[in-house]
Amino acid sequence: MKSLCIFIQFMALMCLCSTSYAELIFAFGQQTGTIIETVGNQRAIYLGRFEFDGPPPSTVLTGIWAGATIRDANNVKLFLGDGNTLFNGNASMVDTGVVFTQLTNNQPTAVAIPGLPPSTSGPGALPLTLSLPAGNALQQLLSRSVNASFPNGYLDGWLVSNDPNHLFTAPSSSNPLSSSAIPFNAFVGITAVPEPSSIVLVGLLIAGAAAGRRRLKSLESLTH
Repeated sequence: MKSLCIFIQFMALMCLCSTSYAELIFAFGQQTGTIIETVGNQRAIYLGRFEFDGPPPSTVLTGIWAGATIRDANNVKLFLGDGNTLFNGNASMVDTGVVFTQLTNNQPTAVAIPGLPPSTSGPGALPLTLSLPAGNALQQLLSRSVNASFPNGYLDGWLVSNDPNHLFTAPSSSNPLSSSAIPFNAFVGITAVPEPSSIVLVGLLIAGAAAGRRRLKSLESLTH
C-alpha cells in the first residue's frame, strides 16, 4: 500500500509538471521596426514575427508577457495577429492590453510588461491578464497559423499609438535611427489554463493519494 501511495504521488507530480510546462510558450526575435504606417494620428510599427517554442495550447490563452525596445513612446499598444503586410484594415489584429510607455526620446530603452517572464533563474513576474475575447482570438489565430514552415505557429506583432506628440520608434539593428549595432530583441510569452481533463486527472490522483495515506494510517493503528 505504501508503494502504491508513493507511485500515485509521483504520477500526480509528473502530471502537474508536464501541465505547467505546456501552459507557457515563449518567442524571441530581433525587432523589425522598418514597416511603418501612419494614418491620421495613428502610428503603427511592425515589431516582427514571433514563432513560439511549443505547440499552441488547446485551451484559451489567459496571460501575456511582452518586451520591446522603444523610445519617445506614450501609451503604445501591442497588437498581435496573423499577417505582417499591413495593420490598418487587418481584421485579425488583436489588442493584447499590453501598453508601453518610455518617454525618453533620445535613447531607445528595453521595456518589459508586466516584467520578465519565469525562467530557470527566477520565478519572474506574474503575467498580464488577457481578456477572454483576446485570449480566444489569439489562441485560434495561433492554431490556424501552424504550417510546415512554422510547426508551432506564429503571431505578428504591431506597436500602435494615437499620440501625435510622441512619434515613437521601435528600432532594429538595421534601422538608421538606431545608433547601436546590437540587435534589439523583442519577446512575447503566453500562458493558458490547463485542459479540464488534466485538472480532473490530477485531482483524482491527489485524492487517491490522500485516501491511500489515510488507509495506511488506519492499518498501522490497528497493528499497534
